[in-house]
Amino acid sequence: MVAQELADKLAGIAIKQIETAAHFKEARLQDIQKNEDLYLGRRRPSIKGRFNVPLPIMEGFIETWMSKIDDAPVVTRKHIKEEDYSASKKIDAQWEFDKSQTRGRWDQKDRWAKKLAGLSGRGIFKIFAESDPKYASHLEVVDYYDFLCEPQGGAYLEDHLFLGQMNIFRTKSAIKERYAERAELLIAKSSDEGHKRNEELFKNKYNRMKALGLDPKTQDYVGESLYNLTEWFLNYEGKRYYIVLEYATGTWLRAEELKDVFESGLWPFASWATEEDPFNFWNRAPADIMRPVALAQQMVFNQLLDANARRIYGQRLYNTKVISDPSQLEFRPEGLIGATLQPGQSLRDAVLTMETPEISSSINLIEFLKSFVGRETGVTPSSQGFGEEERVGILESNLRQVDDRIALVRKSYFQCWADLALRYDWSLWEHLPENTMVKIIGEEGAEWEEIKRRDLEPEFDIVLVGGNQEELENEAESQKKQAILDRVLANPLLISKLNPSWVVEESFRRVGYTEEQIRNAMDIENYGNQRLLSKAARVVTDILGGKEPEIEYEVNQAFVQKLINSAKKLRTRKPEVFDKIMVYVEKEMDILEENLALEAASAPSPLSGPAELPAETPSIAI
Repeated sequence: MVAQELADKLAGIAIKQIETAAHFKEARLQDIQKNEDLYLGRRRPSIKGRFNVPLPIMEGFIETWMSKIDDAPVVTRKHIKEEDYSASKKIDAQWEFDKSQTRGRWDQKDRWAKKLAGLSGRGIFKIFAESDPKYASHLEVVDYYDFLCEPQGGAYLEDHLFLGQMNIFRTKSAIKERYAERAELLIAKSSDEGHKRNEELFKNKYNRMKALGLDPKTQDYVGESLYNLTEWFLNYEGKRYYIVLEYATGTWLRAEELKDVFESGLWPFASWATEEDPFNFWNRAPADIMRPVALAQQMVFNQLLDANARRIYGQRLYNTKVISDPSQLEFRPEGLIGATLQPGQSLRDAVLTMETPEISSSINLIEFLKSFVGRETGVTPSSQGFGEEERVGILESNLRQVDDRIALVRKSYFQCWADLALRYDWSLWEHLPENTMVKIIGEEGAEWEEIKRRDLEPEFDIVLVGGNQEELENEAESQKKQAILDRVLANPLLISKLNPSWVVEESFRRVGYTEEQIRNAMDIENYGNQRLLSKAARVVTDILGGKEPEIEYEVNQAFVQKLINSAKKLRTRKPEVFDKIMVYVEKEMDILEENLALEAASAPSPLSGPAELPAETPSIAI
């Protein structure tokens, strides 16, 4: 932690920066709130007697737009030096493990960020890791209401001189545990209520809940005092700093150089834009483009409802000399209306209905607006599943144009994931413990490998794979390769020059089988032994952890061979572990011989009669 005098100075600077950044985006948040209201179907006050029905136009637009942005790309590390090939595979495996649906739920959080980006123009993430009490990697979606940055910082966050996240609520007990030295000072300056502080900078977040009829302002009791903290990152006199403070009182709880918190020295935030503006972070959103069109469609639709109501329940003129009591004109079952006619008068002269003009052209206007916004944004009726194209070729061409229209958004989106991968690799270097085991696809199929400290040292090129356009290009390339392979296989003179295993693997790969599935299919010797191989892996893990493994009695040759292969990998680096595994193997060899003998005895040959017990020790490669 930095000296208190410097920390006090940083806190004062941070408060002014927070105020500057918050006021800078106030007008932008007002527009975003209008987008949210349309998306959530919030009703606005209307004139009495007029329809004001909210339509799910913005909702349909945003949901379709989200579906057109690719899923999170597949991130891989490309080794720069040949000796780092294995390390790159291990880091990739750990990345996939940390982002999985049962652990980090990164795909789910990616969907959340897409929705916020559609409404605001920005998807914002924060990524970090911890090792106390144990290793954990975290990816968080940051709300645009909570995120602040330098007004003149531009589109790329790493270029900003200051940025941070507000509205991080922590209980009193959590603050005492984490910030023991400064917690009492903050508590003394704050009121002792178990409610969130309704500060001006927090009230904007109420908009979404109020649009759904919820009341967070008066229903915020949680049973313990909560404190609204801000994590702030700033550049001061050529160094980057990290400070945690409460904005309302200006009390700081933690202040350190950024490199003492994040060794990379990088801001822990990454963001992507729906419409890149190099000089402005708070760029326009797809919802901003759709909002005036959606409002126009909603207005025209309600005018149609008003006109239809007027035609059904329209006003009428009546002759007071013919009908003295106008209440009789109200509908009543089997009702009677008294009329006094003068000589020569007709009942047609008694009542005159005021005609409401037909406005069927409004329907055409709605269709025009829908088509117009589709051309400008790429969200067309075809992409929403309502295309009227009669020929498949026309439909595919239109969908291809939609994909091209959103391709620019993907570029920013993919760059954000590259930024996340870079920060993730740094977090592994800082927090991943030694002896972490990961599952990779090796020469022998799925294998468990240990991530060593030196595996985290190399620098890798980040490669991102995915996207509809890339799939189309890969499909075309795959078809070309398949045509060449088919021609070679059809020629008896050429087929003898091919590696049969490669042909089989390549055939499986082209129809979508994973590398693990291919390895399992090709592994004739060990397929079906996964359970026993898993037991062998557990034995190695126990020995590595200093435990005494139990003797296994249900063993075969694959089980013993797995132990020997694992021992060979540890012979140089951990000879004492190698010795223990080989001692365990010697014990299991006797059991293996007995199992093989029993197996041979219970399976008599139809040609030679009952099988004889094996006279030699089974063959195991050491």
